[in-house]
Formats: sequence, structure tokens, C-alpha cells
Amino acid sequence: MANQRSTRGVRLFVAVSMVALAAACGSDDTSDAPKSALVATSAVPPDAVAYSGFDKDASGWTVQGDSDATSVKPDFDGRGGNPGGLITAKDEVTGGTWYFVAPSRYLDDASSAAGKSLRWDVLTTDASSPYEAFDVMLEGGGKVLVTSQPKDPKAGAWTTRSVLLDTGGAWRIAPDAEVNPEIDVSDLPEATRADIETVLADLTGLRIRGEFNDGPDTGSLDNVVLGQETSGS
Repeated sequence: MANQRSTRGVRLFVAVSMVALAAACGSDDTSDAPKSALVATSAVPPDAVAYSGFDKDASGWTVQGDSDATSVKPDFDGRGGNPGGLITAKDEVTGGTWYFVAPSRYLDDASSAAGKSLRWDVLTTDASSPYEAFDVMLEGGGKVLVTSQPKDPKAGAWTTRSVLLDTGGAWRIAPDAEVNPEIDVSDLPEATRADIETVLADLTGLRIRGEFNDGPDTGSLDNVVLGQETSGS
């Protein structure tokens, strides 16, 4: 019995030590971490599909759009976020609308996010000439879903945005992923709960709008949570 108690004590010590080490060294920006291995902080829902706080790096996000057909890495800054770090990109003013593109850990089977929310913080440097465009684009299961927020963010201040991953999120069905994001979203057919579940079950793309001004501007992104409980959105 003494040997068994000693072995159990060693196992308990090792387990506690590993948990403490993980808490001290872990990061929500680890792109290789599985979707369920989120850092346990008060700001991160423990059952979310994925989260990015950009405290150490760009966390695998890319930027696409503004007549640039190639995805590029956004700039990372460890300060100026909401709070902590952020990723940012500058409008090339060559036409079109550019988007932040989510990395692979947000993709594949995200069905557990259905009925919950997608939440993010966005910052723009200029909104003097606002224009309409899709705020979020979801691709998967042979479908493309889009939605637009009722108001654009104000320049110079972080804006927290949230959209319900359900019929209350005003999702519309776009004809394809190459659709012009500046068309009137109300002209597109409404998405059903079944459409949303189909897309999330085999999610292949998540894009979040970063450009809000018809002219030069810089957009920043922080605190992206896919699958936040609606009570906390």
C-alpha cells in the first residue's frame, strides 16, 4: 500500500506540475493546437471552436482582397489591441474590399458553433467615406453564407461585433465565393438553420471584413471567437 500511495503521489505531482506549466506558457495563438485546447482565461469561452487574441503573433491569419488575388500575411503588433496584440493591414486602394482570413484551426467540423455566435473586435483608422459590403463570409458544404452588420465601426476606436450563427444572424446565401461583396445583401436569399449547419459542419473558409472606407484606411483585428455562447455575446 505504501508503494501504491507513493506512486499515486508522484503521478499527482506530475499532473499538477504539467497543468501549472501549461497555464504559464500556453497561448491562444498556437496555430498547431487542437480546437478544443483553448487557453483557460476569463475572456475565452471554454467550449468555443477557436479563438485568436494575437498576443504573440498573427496566429496564422492572412489578408485577401482589394484586387490582390494572393493571400498575404497581416502586420502584427504586440501592443494597441483590445487589449494586448493585434493584426493589421493597410488598404492598397486598388479597388474591391479586403478581408482577414481565418487559419485552419477555425475550419473543418465547426458544427458545435451552430446556435452560438461569432465575435470579434475591429478597428479602422478612417470611416469618412463609408460603403456597404459583407462583414463576414462563411464557406463550406458547397455553400457560401454572408452577412452585414447594421452599422459600420467608428474610426479610431475598437468596436466589438457579434453575429448569431443561426437564423437570427441575418445570413444570406451568396451564389459563390467570388461574389462581389459590395452588392446589396438584402437581394440574396435568406439562409435557413439547415444551411448554416451544413456550412459549419464542413467549414472551408471564414473571412472578416477589414476595410470600411472608400479611400485609404488601415484595419485591425483582435479577439476572434468562433462559437461563443449567445448569453455572453
